[in-house]
Amino acid sequence: MDKSTILSMGLGAGCLLLGAFGGWTYYRGAGLRTELAGKQSALEQAQAQIRALEAKLKKSEAAVTAAKAEAAVGAAAPESSTEAITAPVPAAAEGEPVDSKKKLSEMMKGPFGEMISKQTVNMMYGDLLKEMVLTPQEREAFQKILVEETMASQRSADEYKAITDPKLKASFYTDRQKAGEVKIQALLGDQRLAQYKAYTSQIGERMMVKQFESQIAMSQTPLAADQKKQLIQVMTEERDKLATESKGGNAKVDIMANQRALNQRINARLGTVLMPEQLKELNRWQDSMAQLMEQAVKKMDEGKTDGE
Repeated sequence: MDKSTILSMGLGAGCLLLGAFGGWTYYRGAGLRTELAGKQSALEQAQAQIRALEAKLKKSEAAVTAAKAEAAVGAAAPESSTEAITAPVPAAAEGEPVDSKKKLSEMMKGPFGEMISKQTVNMMYGDLLKEMVLTPQEREAFQKILVEETMASQRSADEYKAITDPKLKASFYTDRQKAGEVKIQALLGDQRLAQYKAYTSQIGERMMVKQFESQIAMSQTPLAADQKKQLIQVMTEERDKLATESKGGNAKVDIMANQRALNQRINARLGTVLMPEQLKELNRWQDSMAQLMEQAVKKMDEGKTDGE
C-alpha cells in the first residue's frame, strides 16, 4: 500500500466519521446522539491507527529503497522481493481509483474494527463501568455487548440509507437502541439497565466534556470533578430545552445556528461553575469544534448533491 492510499483512507475516515458527527441534531433523541458520539470516538482511534500505519509505511519504503539500491549495483535482487515487502496490504491496481470509504468500511468489519470498537467502549463507558457494581463475568459480558453495539453502529449509516419505508426509517435508531437495551436488561436487570440508560442519555455531553477536560488538563486551571458534573448537567438541560423548542417547526433545521444558540445558552449559565480563565478556554474550544462541525455539514451537503 503506498502513502497516497493510506492518506486517502485517513481522509476518508475523517470525512465519513466527522460527517456523522456534524449531523448530530438534538431533536433525534438519545439513541442517535449515542451513535454519533461513538463515531466521534472511533474517528480519534482510527486516526491513531492511521498514524501507526504511516510509521510502518516509512520503514517499508526504506527497505524498498535499500533493495533497489542493491539491485542497481548488481546484487541479485529479484523484483518479487520488493513486492513481498508491501504484500501484507494489497494496493489498488495502477490507475484504479481508491474508494477510501469502501476500504474503511471493509476494515471496520474485521479485527481492525473490533479493536477500534473496544477502544471506543473503554473511552465512552469507562466511567460507567467504574460506577456499576459488576462481577468479573458480568463486566466481561457487558463489555462484549457494548463492543457488538459499537461495531453495529459503524454499519448503521449505510443501513439507514438503504431503508425505503418512511416509518421504518423514522424508527431506525430507536429500534436499534431498544434491541441493545433488551440484551443489557437480560444480563444486568432493570436497576442497572436504568443506570445505563441514564448514563447514555448524556453520552454526547460526557464525550465533549472529556475532550475539553483533556485540552485544559495541563493548564493552570484544570477541571475539578464537581465542575465536570455540573458542566455535563448544564449542557444536557440546555440541549433538551433547545430540542423541545425545535419540535413542530416545518423549516429545515440549521445545525450550525442550533449549535451557536446552544453554546450561548450554556455559557450564560457557567459563570458560577467555571473560573473566568476556564470559561475563556471553553469558548475557544467551542469555536474550534464549531469549525469542525461546519466542515462536516458541508461534506454532508456535498454528499447529498452527489446523488444520495
